Amino acid sequence: DKDEIDRVLFINLTAKYKIINDLHYTGDKLHLEWDWDYINKKKRVSAKVTINENANNSVDIIGIRAPFTLTGDPELIKIGYDTGFGEKNSMGFGFAESVNNN
Repeated sequence: DKDEIDRVLFINLTAKYKIINDLHYTGDKLHLEWDWDYINKKKRVSAKVTINENANNSVDIIGIRAPFTLTGDPELIKIGYDTGFGEKNSMGFGFAESVNNN
């Protein structure tokens, strides 16, 4: 659900903005666009990772591995690039690589 992903991503990045700058974010929302050519060529772009697989308190996390373009406030995008996009960043999730197609 693209709208839900956009919403969660924006909430997460603005919370990080508040922690870093000690200010509430008042700028524009971001726009995320998936690379649909890539997605349509793949059988699956989601991936499940199990944390503590052999423990009683194991946790399944489902993420997306697909190229995307993010437009909007460069400061908010930089925060995501530096800290991770989405949730579970402390576990290594949310990493994005910047790719220049020029």
